[in-house]
Amino acid sequence: MVKGFRTRSHSPERMIEEIGECFSNFKGELVSFQDDIFGIDLEWLERFVGLYKKLNLPFFAQLRPALITEDRVKLLKEAGIHIASFAVESGNEVTRREILDRFESNDLIKKGVGILQKYKIKFRMQNLLGLPVDDPLGDAIETLRFNMECKPTLSWASELQAYPGTKIAELVVQKGLVKSIEDL
Repeated sequence: MVKGFRTRSHSPERMIEEIGECFSNFKGELVSFQDDIFGIDLEWLERFVGLYKKLNLPFFAQLRPALITEDRVKLLKEAGIHIASFAVESGNEVTRREILDRFESNDLIKKGVGILQKYKIKFRMQNLLGLPVDDPLGDAIETLRFNMECKPTLSWASELQAYPGTKIAELVVQKGLVKSIEDL
């Protein structure tokens, strides 16, 4: 467990067993781990890598910029990662912090990008368009420029979907972008 976080995960042994069963029954070419923060627990990741590399299967994993460290990236490379992905959402630090409650600085993201590039690991940066900011076009252009500066293998963008009951939905209503939560 990572200090300050409660996490739940299957044991590395169980995951390797399930992956092995899937690939022996259904074949495939790539494992895709759809976990928001793959390998958050470094001890778990070390055990997983020791077992996984025997499968000799490339994989995709979702990371958080703060977790793109030399130690983790070395392990991911050893295990055979094909592409890493992480959400930047916006290239504007103020937008990330004030609208999205994401506190990674552009410098921290660039540091992670540098580590991935050092180990020749492909990476995808995820972005959000249509954020409730004063200048959505300016924010989108700043995000595009940040992506271009980082040179990801792949950039991916989706449009914000504000769900009722979330802080960002309240902000969309507060800014007058919709009349009420029911209009979302």
